[in-house]
Amino acid sequence: MWTLPTTVHSLLAAALLLGSCLQSLMATEDDVTPRISFPYNAKERSAKRFSVDGVFNYTSLLLSQEDDMLYVGAREALFALSLSDISKTKLQKNLTWGTPAGKREECSFKGKNLETDCFNYIKILLRLNSTHLYVCGTYAFSPICAYINTSTFTLERDEVGEVVMEDGRSRCPFNPEYKSTAIIVDGELYTGTVSNFQGNEPVIYKSLGQGTALKTENSLKWLQDPVFVGSAYIEESQPIGNPVGDDDKIYFFFSEAGKEFDFFDNTIVSRIARVCKGDKGW
Repeated sequence: MWTLPTTVHSLLAAALLLGSCLQSLMATEDDVTPRISFPYNAKERSAKRFSVDGVFNYTSLLLSQEDDMLYVGAREALFALSLSDISKTKLQKNLTWGTPAGKREECSFKGKNLETDCFNYIKILLRLNSTHLYVCGTYAFSPICAYINTSTFTLERDEVGEVVMEDGRSRCPFNPEYKSTAIIVDGELYTGTVSNFQGNEPVIYKSLGQGTALKTENSLKWLQDPVFVGSAYIEESQPIGNPVGDDDKIYFFFSEAGKEFDFFDNTIVSRIARVCKGDKGW
């Protein structure tokens, strides 16, 4: 079952309650005692800094418990940092995933800024399995996806040495500034993004596995200029009651224009959309 969108009335009520609480707090500005506090000892909690000269727009982070690594996606570059000390160069791995000159020129010809828009911004960086990561980039407004071998930290290549790439439309946004979300569940990729160059066709999309790709129908106007915040997988099936996992859900969190509040101008509301993991789209 695809439930899109779902207005969270309880969240709206909570927002109103929060507003009244804030008003009461403002009335007592002299009382600035925090409700929760914790001691900080600089000697016990030392921060490590990571940065690379000439690398910009660190757009994706993946904390991998499988190999104790922090994977970082930036503009035309990716990094693998050891959690023991992300600042140590000898513990780092990196790779460059640039955009060909022809693709950048094509991007510029379509009216995009050659100096800002027409690069490959890494927007999706996920653990696919024990040996590979799944990565997608804007690729100068022509989104593509690829696979990274974690042991060598290189892009997966075919028999003739070419990088194995897949069409990134409906998986990765065209525009690097667009807010999107993605999650992999049992080999299936679920994304919340836009599916076209203009950025006016928002979509929730399921793909990557052996089954047929599924997506929300744009003509139904289920999504109204959404700004995706995140996504989560919630297991609800019981091993005895439903071993195939049909009751498991993938949730998408976003904000969008609330068309039901037509008596207000530009009302932005919080939403939660739910996709059943076992839904075949019939």
